[in-house]
Amino acid sequence: MTASQPAPVAVGAIGGSGTRVVARFLDDAGYYMGSDLNRAHDNLWFTLLFIRPDVLVEPPHVFERLVRIFYRRMTGGLDADARLSRIVEALAARPRPQHKADWLRARAASLLDTADMAVPARWGWKAPNTHIVIDRLLELDPRLRYVHVTRNGLDMAFSENQNQLQLWGPVLLNRDIALTPRDSLAYWCAAHRRMRAIARRHPERVMFLDFDRLCREPAAVCGALCRFLGHQPPEAVISRFAATVETPASSGRFRRQPDAAFDPGDVGFVARWGYPTS
Repeated sequence: MTASQPAPVAVGAIGGSGTRVVARFLDDAGYYMGSDLNRAHDNLWFTLLFIRPDVLVEPPHVFERLVRIFYRRMTGGLDADARLSRIVEALAARPRPQHKADWLRARAASLLDTADMAVPARWGWKAPNTHIVIDRLLELDPRLRYVHVTRNGLDMAFSENQNQLQLWGPVLLNRDIALTPRDSLAYWCAAHRRMRAIARRHPERVMFLDFDRLCREPAAVCGALCRFLGHQPPEAVISRFAATVETPASSGRFRRQPDAAFDPGDVGFVARWGYPTS
């Protein structure tokens, strides 16, 4: 994390919020988003290094070392010596709740394979779980910009993607959780309350990007994102991208679902965020 490195942008959200669309735009706008990505454009090096429950109790010097490894791999400056290899391979030694050991070892091998490294002019990453550690990342790198993609919490409560609720729900809610729409909405509210508090500490470096508005007004939202990042790609890039954005069938799906006995306080929080609740 030195002044000579290009300033990064991170994209996070509750899983299923539309971060893939934002990552695709950043790629079109000239940002390098990593070389080990899944179909959703998640940066899998970030997953290997940071998406695990024990990251929450990582000592500061260990966490900073992992951030340094990630930054150097993304910016073309990683020297994969024996010590670094041991650190990375240790993270892949044991399976995790949502990742098998073979999968993790493949991520470690990809991260350590520096044969195709290049120095990008602009770079960033997309990993929905980034919001779990974004407070620490913002403190470590004063240049970092974070885009938190939001979507109606009632729609998210009925998403098939409840991986974050499983992994982080007990932490953010401070209780046992059930994989139900009610607890999914409770998690959405807890995560967004936390993000609002982080944004108050870093008001110039955190952007809330409304996916529903992106679908309605893609050119306007992409323009706002570019202004936030301080990078203006050619208008043709924005126009071409905007023409590909469609509202998914899942928008407004909460209206088609049976009563989930949501906590009224949680529904009220969604309404205060500006989303429809009926």
